[in-house]
Amino acid sequence: RGRDGARGRPACGPRMRRYLPKGARGACYPGGVLVAFWVLAAASLALAVLQLVVALRLRTSLRPSGTRPAKGHGARPPVSVLVPLKGAPAGLEFRLRRLLANLDEADQLVLAMETEDDPAHAVAKALQEGHPDRDVAVVLSGPAGERMGKQHNLAAALPHARHEVLAFADDDVHVERAHLEEGAAVLQHVGVPTGQALGAAFAVPYYGAGGGPLGGDLVAAYTNHGFAPNMASLALRSPPRFIIGGFWMTTREALEAIGGLEPFTATVSDDAAIGRAFHGAGRRNVMLSAPVRLERERLDLEGGVEHVLKWLTLLRAEGLGVLLACYVTWHPLATWLLTALVAVAAPGVPDRLALLAFVVVAASRALAVFTLDGLVFGLQPVGRYLPMQLVYEALLAPALFLVAAFRREVAWRGRRYRLRPGGSIAEAG
Repeated sequence: RGRDGARGRPACGPRMRRYLPKGARGACYPGGVLVAFWVLAAASLALAVLQLVVALRLRTSLRPSGTRPAKGHGARPPVSVLVPLKGAPAGLEFRLRRLLANLDEADQLVLAMETEDDPAHAVAKALQEGHPDRDVAVVLSGPAGERMGKQHNLAAALPHARHEVLAFADDDVHVERAHLEEGAAVLQHVGVPTGQALGAAFAVPYYGAGGGPLGGDLVAAYTNHGFAPNMASLALRSPPRFIIGGFWMTTREALEAIGGLEPFTATVSDDAAIGRAFHGAGRRNVMLSAPVRLERERLDLEGGVEHVLKWLTLLRAEGLGVLLACYVTWHPLATWLLTALVAVAAPGVPDRLALLAFVVVAASRALAVFTLDGLVFGLQPVGRYLPMQLVYEALLAPALFLVAAFRREVAWRGRRYRLRPGGSIAEAG
């Protein structure tokens, strides 16, 4: 079309100028850059709206942790609660005592660790000896060797469980009576279709509010506003092929149908593998209506980055497509950042247009965060982790997901595991 002598740029012509913003009609630049800007801007807005829709949907499907449904579930059968232990992190004794207090007299608590040298053993024995009238079992599983420590402990604890209904809880989870009541009711097909055998009932995790180093904020932001709501949304869309291992319940009969816990001692992605096994056996996994609160991580920023990177590496073990899908859909602000970089490369795009896109995307993300905090998790103060969420999503997530795409090793409770596809352990040390 010739040259624009005044600017030295390709001339656009009247037809193309018609589609440019008013402030950009005096400048012409390659059409591909312009198209890329508008596509990315539209994508970031659409993804932000998607996350808001996810939050609003969960508002009608989940209720804050610890609250009871309007209609009670009635009496429940006795439950054996199995807790794997490694070390004695701050608050462990309090959480175990609180868990025991939330159990009925007929329930059983089974605490499992590898050896007596583990600091968790002294805490567990003190709880057992301090409540001689309660059914508390302390189990030594022995050195894990090449096995995943958590499932190694649980596999050793399982033969000591006395009841048909089983619950599994990590040591940083705050389990309420309402979780046990609903889980037992689900396993008895209360409010669940009876046409399909049940596998497991699991709760979506979230981190409670609290002060501490920035690493704890980072882990909470990733979990509360990325992982948890999006996994919950998947579980609502169709019967999930996964479970989340912080707190879940099943029956002895269902667990025996997938070979018990032994087949999962060689995988770090144990909860995903267990969920797939139930699904493969023709059993339905069900998400509980009440999320479960996790103890806030006491990590500095470097520790928080490593913690999030560990979870992203496990996502990568599920497949590169899974990792990419999580990156794109969970992080609208990261897409906006790419939009801003394209805008810099296209000088005809007004700065205020890129700024407007950021304001709309950030406002939508903030509204989603407030909805999740206040109406789904019952978190106070609302928006406690919003500043870290904005920083993580726009700046840290691109780098962390890129590293995770090429990483095959994770550190977990003092041990390192090299992973095969699917999260199984290739080597432990």
